[in-house]
Amino acid sequence: MKNKTKKHAISMKCRLCDSTQLELSLNLPNSPRRISRLLKVNQLMSDHPLRFKVYSCQVCGFIQAPNTLKDDYYDEFPMTWSHSSQMKVYRTAQVKTLVKRFNLKNKRLIEIGCGDGDYLEILNKAGVKGVGIEPSLLMRKIALAKGIKVYPGYVGQSKKMPGGPYDAFVTRQVLEHIADMHGFLQSIRASLKVGSIGLVEVPNTHKDLAYHRFYNFYPDHLGFFTMRTLSFLLERNGFTVLNVGTGMDDEFLEAHVRLDPVPNLAPLQKTVQVLGKNIQSVILKAKKENKKIAVWGAGYKGNMLLAVAKVKQVEYVVDSDPSKHGLYTPVSHLPVVSPAYLHEHPVDIMVVTTMTYVKEVVGQIKQSGFKGKILTLYQLSQSSSR
Repeated sequence: MKNKTKKHAISMKCRLCDSTQLELSLNLPNSPRRISRLLKVNQLMSDHPLRFKVYSCQVCGFIQAPNTLKDDYYDEFPMTWSHSSQMKVYRTAQVKTLVKRFNLKNKRLIEIGCGDGDYLEILNKAGVKGVGIEPSLLMRKIALAKGIKVYPGYVGQSKKMPGGPYDAFVTRQVLEHIADMHGFLQSIRASLKVGSIGLVEVPNTHKDLAYHRFYNFYPDHLGFFTMRTLSFLLERNGFTVLNVGTGMDDEFLEAHVRLDPVPNLAPLQKTVQVLGKNIQSVILKAKKENKKIAVWGAGYKGNMLLAVAKVKQVEYVVDSDPSKHGLYTPVSHLPVVSPAYLHEHPVDIMVVTTMTYVKEVVGQIKQSGFKGKILTLYQLSQSSSR
């Protein structure tokens, strides 16, 4: 009998969508525990490998690893990019595009996980008022020596960052290290002005999968992003994703985001009373003038309006759909009739509720020879706002 490969599930939840449907996708025994640190001779005996496992969420597709790092892991993190001339060229071009596209000159920006301040130097030279936040004391000292303002600490737990609110933010090669991604992004969001712009950069898992680069999966990284999962995460935390692309020879994913305001439904609530009052005023005036009024449209928009506005005193509701004729609207209980019925029982005023096809319906009513007054919901809404 042939051995079948078994899929192993675990009890932890997906960091992105909270699903418990996680399956083991990659098993890497003998992995280094601290991938970014080289050892001294006296540390060799205490160094032991880790069985590193990577899981895939079967619901949202997010690739992730259990957190094996201590809370203070990044307190002395030595990562830096400033030694690479290729990286400097790339970063300079990236900053130029970012500042020009989003008009960030003289705007206040914070870089989360700013490292040695190399990127902030480029930003500030481009006219941005940039500061950073960095947990690593080693990196902060280098950045401070360059004259860059850097706050100490970690970002997370939905707490505001110091010095805010900011006009923009940048976080590069940081998000993949974060266990609580939602708390991290909510902290950033709470520290921004409405309309703020952000750049989020992470390693490109698409390329790792395409080229079978298993060695790009290691314990320092807890999340491995595709374009879809990165977009999903950012959107779920209230950011509008403007675009997601690749950079540095497709090694990185880059997302530009904007913090848009939360939709305000208060004007809609006000219109419930105002628009309803306007319709009732039209009906009342028609009655006083001994004029008859009808409604065109027994679709979902019309039915909702008639019910919520408590429209009762109209002759009937006209609809072109034969399957609705002879029936009654919900709640308002108005009879639904055919367009031919309008010729036999004419009215003086027609209120059109079919906003999707309003031009077509108004044209159809006029072509039928109707000589009365035609009112659309748009007209009634405009009068309600004055």
